[in-house]
Amino acid sequence: MAYGQTVFSYSVSACAVMGVWFFGLPYLLALAAEIDPSGRLPALGASASTFGQALAPAVAAAAVGNSNFRALGWVSATIYVVCLIPAGTAIRRHVAARVQRAA
Repeated sequence: MAYGQTVFSYSVSACAVMGVWFFGLPYLLALAAEIDPSGRLPALGASASTFGQALAPAVAAAAVGNSNFRALGWVSATIYVVCLIPAGTAIRRHVAARVQRAA
């Protein structure tokens, strides 16, 4: 999407990204519901998704600031790695609880 040379290529890639997001989000929320049967994690996930969509343009604008698009990549990668840590911990706990219940 970032390297789209025409309006058409940008439009197609933007539609593809939003389509994947639109159809992928229910699966992510279902996974969150399986990990947390109390229902708090799926509720948090839905609100965090909305919060991220509202906050991301401001963070991107601050990172790009002086036409430094490389900084935006580093900010994105850092946020991704920071999110992987609690996600990995939650998945490990879920798998351990499932193994313990099966035993």
